[in-house]
Amino acid sequence: GSVDNQFAGTITATAQDGNTVALNASAYGDSGVSNEGAITAYSANGVAAGVIAYAYQGDASVTNSGSISATSSNYQAVGLTASSTYGSATADNSGSVSASGGQDQTIGIESSGYVGSTVTNSGWVSASSSAGTAIGVQAEAIYHGVSTVQNGGTIQTSGYDLASARGSATSTPPCMIGA
Repeated sequence: GSVDNQFAGTITATAQDGNTVALNASAYGDSGVSNEGAITAYSANGVAAGVIAYAYQGDASVTNSGSISATSSNYQAVGLTASSTYGSATADNSGSVSASGGQDQTIGIESSGYVGSTVTNSGWVSASSSAGTAIGVQAEAIYHGVSTVQNGGTIQTSGYDLASARGSATSTPPCMIGA
């Protein structure tokens, strides 16, 4: 399935004591999200996710030229994630993505695919965590694929954990990492 939040579109999700996802596109085949508008997710006492695109057998993609924000006062926050169980995953940001979390891991942009993963950023990404690890951009190939992070924009991180990363690409086996 696919979702297109156009320029004037606004999506907001708020939760006090539970998890919140502002936009979730899930499919057995390909799954895609395009955002040119504004997407906001907030949870006081749960996980907050701005955009999730999940594909089981197909490819997952998220394209953002608008703004995506995810905030959790006490737990994990993820700005956008593209994930595929048996395909590839792609995230392309030319807008702004921010994630702000509490005591758990915070990720600005995450892409995870079985056969490959790519994150391209020409916009602005911010990840901050008051008591956990902050990761700006993460790409992961789960099997024999290539993980690629291409950054021509700005990635900012601020975390309690001194192992905060500005960008990372991981792959299994490790020799398959691409740049």
